[in-house]
Amino acid sequence: MARRAEAGPRADNAAAPGRRAAERRASDGVGVRVRRFLRYAAVGAVATAVHYAVLACAVEASLLPPWWAAALGAWVGAQVAFAGNAFFTFTGAPVTFAAWLRFQVVAGLGAGISFAIVGAGVGAGLHYLVAQAIATLVSLFVTYEVNRRWSFAATPGRS
Repeated sequence: MARRAEAGPRADNAAAPGRRAAERRASDGVGVRVRRFLRYAAVGAVATAVHYAVLACAVEASLLPPWWAAALGAWVGAQVAFAGNAFFTFTGAPVTFAAWLRFQVVAGLGAGISFAIVGAGVGAGLHYLVAQAIATLVSLFVTYEVNRRWSFAATPGRS
């Protein structure tokens, strides 16, 4: 029995570096996910700026009416977002026509979420900008998860 008592602490000490490494890997995984999400948000901010720039330029140059300019800006912004996310956020994911198409579907989903939340918020008496801020946050989290798991997954349908 005395021998077992001595072996126990040594076994724990020997296993401790392995446990610490596993804990570091687990915390690194969380860090990677957070950094990836922040990159996704940054790419989205750049894409939004492009959207607004196209909108403003097209309207101010009298090239398009505002609603068409907004649609063009949104489409150009979505292309910027796809490229940025493919090469900056989800590095290593396959960049294929199928991935691009899935991304466009998700962009449409995000627009639909925003439309519904802003409509419901305004209908409930919220200021439209407050409703839009809520819609932006919800859409950001939803589209990130769908793009991570579907658009940019190594094998679509798997995370």
